[in-house]
Amino acid sequence: MKTSILIVLMTMSTFLFGQKKPSEYFPDSKTKVLVVGSFHFDYPNQDAHKTEKKKIR
Repeated sequence: MKTSILIVLMTMSTFLFGQKKPSEYFPDSKTKVLVVGSFHFDYPNQDAHKTEKKKIR
């Protein structure tokens, strides 16, 4: 029982004190970034929703 408690306490202390906060790694102010993207689906017969191909005259 004592061994189990010791292992739990050591594990918790590692999680709580073993890592620095992200702000300590990056002391400069945060940059605001807007990421814009789009998706192109090639329909390789693996999509969940398939559309019908219409003939354009």
